[in-house]
Amino acid sequence: MTYPADTAATTAPTYRSILRNFPSSSRGLPLTWESGRSDDSCRAWGLSLPHGLTDGRVVNGPAEAHPPNAGFQKLFVVDPGEAHRHHLARVFGIRTTDDILESASARLRDAGDPDYREHLPLLDTLCSTTGPERPAAHTVLSPVDPAHHHLIVPFLQDSAPMALPETPPQDTTAWDVSVAVHLLWLAHGGGLVTEDQCSGMLARALDLAQSTYSTWEDFADGVVVGRAVSDGRLDDSCVRFVHDIAVVLNHPDSPWFRLSLQA
Repeated sequence: MTYPADTAATTAPTYRSILRNFPSSSRGLPLTWESGRSDDSCRAWGLSLPHGLTDGRVVNGPAEAHPPNAGFQKLFVVDPGEAHRHHLARVFGIRTTDDILESASARLRDAGDPDYREHLPLLDTLCSTTGPERPAAHTVLSPVDPAHHHLIVPFLQDSAPMALPETPPQDTTAWDVSVAVHLLWLAHGGGLVTEDQCSGMLARALDLAQSTYSTWEDFADGVVVGRAVSDGRLDDSCVRFVHDIAVVLNHPDSPWFRLSLQA
């Protein structure tokens, strides 16, 4: 891990400039927009973005349902839902309907990090102090409980200007909300849940997002920082994630572009 450094500012792109300088080539990324859905349904399912941003990804609804193959189909027919179920099992340890409902519900129930909010004044100071005026990493971390270093370290790394907002968000609730809805998105695609089973949690997720953030850009900041502090570090994937955020904010077929976060 690279701990910071107190280097002079460069001409490298910043987080905010990456979001605003959206490459025109990415506008051609094929995304699937389902017609006939209410705006709130589109907003709620759109909370799962930018996870799984690939060609043809359903952006305003759940992934197309493909229940597990049964009987002879297990041996002789391709199971299109297997990739979703495998990802849930490998990354999140989710294998059953009960697993997914419990995991998504827990994410929403415990959304946000009170320890992050406690250290927000320090993070605000770090983000507003650059170049030679910024204190050395050990000076910043020494008075902080080691159990909370993971909250501070990402903001001290060299790649922070590109991978993190210039002003830290007030809350990281967006990260937990986005993961919870993405779990439901994957589980629907793997045939583990129906949309009716998801409806209550989707409503809760949208309420959390709308009561915490004013705009999709604010929500995006919470997703990005929540991801970074949950990992406790920045790596190349964090910068790639910011580029995916830029696509979701600017793509004409994204709910983040078509609809405001607030109704």
